[in-house]
Amino acid sequence: MKNTGNNIGIINGLRGFAILAVIYHHMFFGYTGPGTHSLEIANLTIFPLTYLSNGWLGVNLFFILSGFVLAYPYLLGKRAFDTGSDIKSFYFHRSKRLLPLYYISSVISIIFIVHHPDSAVAFAKELFFLITATFNFTGETYFPRYNWLLWSLGIEIWFSILFPFIIMAIKKYGLINTLFFILILSLITRIIGNNEIFDIGIPIINPVKDSILGRLDEFAWGILLCHIYIHKIHKLSVFNTWSAFFAGIILITTACMMWDAYRLHSLARGFIPFINIILDLGFVLFAMSLLAMKENVIKWTFSNYLIQLFGVMCYSLYVWHGVAIKTFVDSYDFAHIASYFVLLFVLAALSYRYIEFGHLSDTRKLFLLKSNTSPKVNSASKKRKEAIGSA
Repeated sequence: MKNTGNNIGIINGLRGFAILAVIYHHMFFGYTGPGTHSLEIANLTIFPLTYLSNGWLGVNLFFILSGFVLAYPYLLGKRAFDTGSDIKSFYFHRSKRLLPLYYISSVISIIFIVHHPDSAVAFAKELFFLITATFNFTGETYFPRYNWLLWSLGIEIWFSILFPFIIMAIKKYGLINTLFFILILSLITRIIGNNEIFDIGIPIINPVKDSILGRLDEFAWGILLCHIYIHKIHKLSVFNTWSAFFAGIILITTACMMWDAYRLHSLARGFIPFINIILDLGFVLFAMSLLAMKENVIKWTFSNYLIQLFGVMCYSLYVWHGVAIKTFVDSYDFAHIASYFVLLFVLAALSYRYIEFGHLSDTRKLFLLKSNTSPKVNSASKKRKEAIGSA
């Protein structure tokens, strides 16, 4: 397998597009949501702004990329879960990666952003769910009141808890058998969770359909993508690469339009559990094509410096952008929007540098700039490992 830094740049770049899509959705959904623009062609309703009305699906892409990044060293054979110490070491490093920013942002929101409930018991309950990252398990707290965006971080944390057992299952039962089981389990969970009794007032998400089990297949798709990248990507012909590229776009577009149609009550609720399969397969094909593609303007679009920078900072951007909206955006004129993005980027940059990676000394490398430190013999492999292992 030929593993180039630019291919790692593709993973960072896809993260960058995912976070920009999510931020756009939370900022401007009301202007480009489903129904705001549509075309009738041969009795078929087309939504030309379907990507803009479904920026929230960037979270699906985040989950896929997390599966890819976490699985990479294990599928490559550089790491394994052979002993209990291996699992403990993984949990330690994963906790160190996710929890400091999670807890610090929660404390700041509790103190400065959101008013506490009148009842001390209610506050204690919310605090317990935040501390244990179990808020996803109830409809009442699925979206934490102190930062509703933490719902996806809760899913990410629980995937991290399950991840060693998935890798061990792959080793014992094989990749295809394990991933197929996960795909079926998630589909059954979404079918059960698609019942109206689980609704919490938001038409696209509920605590059963979008539980860790309901979303586990997205991480599995990422593991499959990683396997393809390691073992198959160099064998793809130019024809197959471009076929995957266009098939991915078609599937992603189809899934987005299906969500538009559902929210406009022109698609039956029973289709919902299957939309994720269409979307996730589209993301996998699209990412696979970019990883296999030779250098061109499309690959540059998804691996240029700026989009990669957004990608490596995506965790901080994600955690803070909702808090920043609530705090700084009280109108949508140019000045407020420009100020918001400047403040968000500065806040995320500081958070990324001093909370996410405060233990590292090379600031330039963190921001994808040429390091001032003297190169070592294994610096290339070390940089590759750090870049792709920083999920």
